[in-house]
Amino acid sequence: MDEERIDLKTKILAGIVGVLILVIVIFGLFLFLNRKKVTVPDFRGQTKSQVMTWAERNKVSEKQLEFSYEFDEEMPEDIVIRQSPEAKTNLKKKTLSITLSKGQDPDAEVNFPDFGKLNEDEIRKWFKDHGFENVTFTTAGSDLPEGSFVSMTPNTSAKRSDEVTVVLSQGQSSAAAPTPSAGNGTVPDFSNYSRQDVANWGAANNVRIQFQEAASSTAPKDGLINQSPAPGTPIQPGGTVTVTFSGGLPVTLVSQIGKPKADADSWTTKSNLKPVFTDVYGNQPKGTIEYMIPGEGIVWEYAEINYGVSMGQVPVECFQGGRVEDADAYFAQINANYSGSAKIQYSVEYKEDGSAVGTVISQKLNGEYQYIKADASPGSSVTLVVSGGVTVPSYEGRTEDDFLGSLAKLGVSAGDRYEDYSDTIAAGSIIWNETGAMNKGDKVNYTVSVGPLYSGEESEGGETQG
Repeated sequence: MDEERIDLKTKILAGIVGVLILVIVIFGLFLFLNRKKVTVPDFRGQTKSQVMTWAERNKVSEKQLEFSYEFDEEMPEDIVIRQSPEAKTNLKKKTLSITLSKGQDPDAEVNFPDFGKLNEDEIRKWFKDHGFENVTFTTAGSDLPEGSFVSMTPNTSAKRSDEVTVVLSQGQSSAAAPTPSAGNGTVPDFSNYSRQDVANWGAANNVRIQFQEAASSTAPKDGLINQSPAPGTPIQPGGTVTVTFSGGLPVTLVSQIGKPKADADSWTTKSNLKPVFTDVYGNQPKGTIEYMIPGEGIVWEYAEINYGVSMGQVPVECFQGGRVEDADAYFAQINANYSGSAKIQYSVEYKEDGSAVGTVISQKLNGEYQYIKADASPGSSVTLVVSGGVTVPSYEGRTEDDFLGSLAKLGVSAGDRYEDYSDTIAAGSIIWNETGAMNKGDKVNYTVSVGPLYSGEESEGGETQG
């Protein structure tokens, strides 16, 4: 009786343990299936710090982040140029590779435009927009209107890091205007100098002037913020003075990415900034801001803010069964639209196939087979596999029977048959045949040897002994 009770208790205990194990397994499975998925956003146009903030919020480890830098002519320094994997991808255990801009290449050779067609403000803006840092403006008497371009050194092109001197016209009326004096070889106090006055002083005293701009909450626009060396410092000809002028009041940028264009326009205008909008393909909803340059930080009033306005993702047609020529034209046009923002990486692979030459056999979008029109992120890859038909080689020297049998295996047939003499090809063998890519069922023309023109020895009387 006691044994039966013990056995019953054992069974009950085993049942309880089994239920607990089952509950734990179910709970673990629930947690596994409902674990948080980390979806990668579109970081293009954002800064490294924004990427790091996102990673911290989503508990993405530093081991999963990989940063690299390269020069870029459009993106400011520390702005994301591209990423892998692309936006809307589940990160899982993948590595997120981010390529950041190092800004414009200081050693890149840049060709100068025709400055004779620009006024002074436009010339200064051109050098600023193109990343030149060592530009000195000076003036000279000229018959040209005041502020007009006279000359420059160098005069056709320069590296961004090179020293550039631009000479502008003083105009006829200002040719005799006094030039601020150095005063016993010392740096004057530029507090009440205009930019032009500072440039004139530098030219008159053979001192290189390096102009800079910065935001200031105290100095008015174009007012002096600081100078180095300080006023009264001795300076020799050939020395350098750095002068920083105010670009205006500081404005703290607020990201407009994902917001409607009208909202971004309103915020930028109210902030005394200049919005520049460019339509681009993107991953943001159509009509909203895809990227903002600069994307964060502080700029001064009247600074230019560049916005990319999303026109939606890139429409990718499916050309399976169509002609490769049509696909070529389509993707060339897509990549030319909206300032070249699609950046579709388009490639073609040829394969021997029974379809007509140039027929698209299959199409892949980002490595996946595509059967219908689809929208894709900028920078996506499209690969077409195209029929190259069948390749007919040369059968020179092969017997006609061998030639005909080989054609049958290729799926083509004999076309027009010709005969000709040959001193090198035996009678009944192929002298020539059409070669290259052909469609299945095509006919191949060929020439068969009938042997040499003279086949025997000539007799003394001139007759041929057959």
